[in-house]
Amino acid sequence: MEMPSRDFAAFSCTGSENSLINVSRNIFAYRGPGDRQSTALSTMCRRETADCSAGIAVHGLSFGGVLSSIAPRFAPVTAMLRWASGVFVPGGHSSCGVFSRNYTRCGTTRTETKVVPQPSIKVGNEVHMLPPFNSSHEVTEYTAVKGGAEIRCAMDVEVSRFLPQERRRLVNAHADPEYGDYHCVSNSEYGEDVSMPPLDQCLTHLDAPDACLNQTRLSSGRDCGEDDNCIAMDGSGYYAVTRTQVGGFNASTMQGHNFHLHFDEVTMDNFGLPPQHTRGYFVNPRFAETEEAWGMGPGFDWLAATARRPMPSMRR
Repeated sequence: MEMPSRDFAAFSCTGSENSLINVSRNIFAYRGPGDRQSTALSTMCRRETADCSAGIAVHGLSFGGVLSSIAPRFAPVTAMLRWASGVFVPGGHSSCGVFSRNYTRCGTTRTETKVVPQPSIKVGNEVHMLPPFNSSHEVTEYTAVKGGAEIRCAMDVEVSRFLPQERRRLVNAHADPEYGDYHCVSNSEYGEDVSMPPLDQCLTHLDAPDACLNQTRLSSGRDCGEDDNCIAMDGSGYYAVTRTQVGGFNASTMQGHNFHLHFDEVTMDNFGLPPQHTRGYFVNPRFAETEEAWGMGPGFDWLAATARRPMPSMRR
């Protein structure tokens, strides 16, 4: 599939061509057998080897998780697994943030050039090189939507109109500057190539509306107080994974956000990059091996089984 590059200018439910609802519609819209739309899901369902009547499972990380939460508006989705995503625009404690009440940089843009090495992934003892990113690219920070603004279309109050709570699971991480408990300010000590300082130098906002547990409550419609594990007997609900559980190079600001992967080659540049934008990353062995609800097996097994379970029709 193709979609616009993620930027804050499009990080609103409505109001622009690249709004969340429009982008999600362009990816997931599907009305059932015979649908000839050119969306990614409709195209896939027309393949001879596909049987979308068996159920449709959606899964997304970060911005993709927000888009996935909107998918049931446009398709007969039967199960959803979201990772590292929430219901507030990231950056709520920045210099254009609702929670910081600092709007000095709103309406401005910042462009920087960053060198991204050719990524590779380890499978067993073998290293496979992946298609290269541009050796340098411009990263533009848009502030047209204030950090901390509500993403109401991703909240339970909206999502439950199209897909019930018992068919949704969310995994977020406490040590996540995007949807967790940390917010970071660039530190010139680490040079222009580092978009965020080490996580230990970031601040926490545990009592703010966009803290990890509150975001998961608003996303899922469930509330287990201060417990990180709010997975019900049917496997739905949310799980907030801790920095210790994730392990790996957790000095990086992006390790918690990408809890399913670990860094292999750690460099000064890695502090502000997700593992998959570096060389030699691999699947987090803790994520792969754990039997807890945030792990690979439990999460995807639940998603597949739930998607296949017949569901009464929902209002659309």
